[in-house]
Amino acid sequence: SAGFKSILRLANARVTGDGFAPSLGAGLQVEVQLVPQLSLWADGRFEATWVQLDGVRVPFGEPAGTLGASLWW
Repeated sequence: SAGFKSILRLANARVTGDGFAPSLGAGLQVEVQLVPQLSLWADGRFEATWVQLDGVRVPFGEPAGTLGASLWW
């Protein structure tokens, strides 16, 4: 994925922000069907964002993961 994020930062009782921080992400999802009506899945992703701090773009990384189940009738 590619796009922009809006970031707000609270430091020293001041709120600053970056309305258009460039962002790139990648992920992977795996799904296993247990029976015809039920499957389990796992999703992992990493997103890198370049936030502007004091006039310089600084990279930050965010890993995330999700586990779930899907049920069909």
